[in-house]
Amino acid sequence: MKRQYQIFVLTILALSVLCISCSDLKKDTSAPTSPVSKNYSPYNCNSCHGNETNAAPPKDLEGNTSISAPGVGAHQSHLLAIDSVGAVVACNECHTVPKFANDVGHLDSTPGAEVVFQGAVSTARFSHIAGADTAAKYSNTTLHCTNTYCHGYFPNGNRVSPTWTDESGQYRACGSCHGDPTKSTTGERALPKTRLNGGSHLSVQDNANIFQCYRCHPSAIDANYNLNFSRHINGQVDF
Repeated sequence: MKRQYQIFVLTILALSVLCISCSDLKKDTSAPTSPVSKNYSPYNCNSCHGNETNAAPPKDLEGNTSISAPGVGAHQSHLLAIDSVGAVVACNECHTVPKFANDVGHLDSTPGAEVVFQGAVSTARFSHIAGADTAAKYSNTTLHCTNTYCHGYFPNGNRVSPTWTDESGQYRACGSCHGDPTKSTTGERALPKTRLNGGSHLSVQDNANIFQCYRCHPSAIDANYNLNFSRHINGQVDF
């Protein structure tokens, strides 16, 4: 009986530690300072959302794990650069990452996480481009990102408004942000809008080698069309 009682007490203590409510987290000032952790605990970000790899969904706050769930969406594709054509997108480029669980804007009365395009490279990848009339934004209603540099909101780009919960991969296909993904070769797919179709990029009439991207952009792509991720979708044209 004594042994069973000890097990019972230890179980209760364990549950009291693990089942800390959100109101308790609000009062606590020892919440994590990092959004990434591989260890679950009541005070790590991934105790409420995320997984063993990082704090981004899945799972979301409702326990969803499918990309079709708005709380999950394309988080991992951005954070881990899955099948990517550019550098990873850090949490703080789309959200205000709290240092403590009780920081303003976290665990508030507004459903869902607020999307605020910012971060160290916001002026390059997420804020409006010179001459553009609208800043980057996300709609919780349509689940679309609009006016984002990384999806073609730049001169000669396609200005795509990707659906956050899309599972087809169409928005990361070569040619989707600039060029035409229906073309047969990589060089044709990647060619931005030229003067022949309303843009300002050189066309085949200007340069017979125009489909060989590496001739003008060797720091970003090689002759085999292998990308240098640090020089692609980085907010500037690299030659």
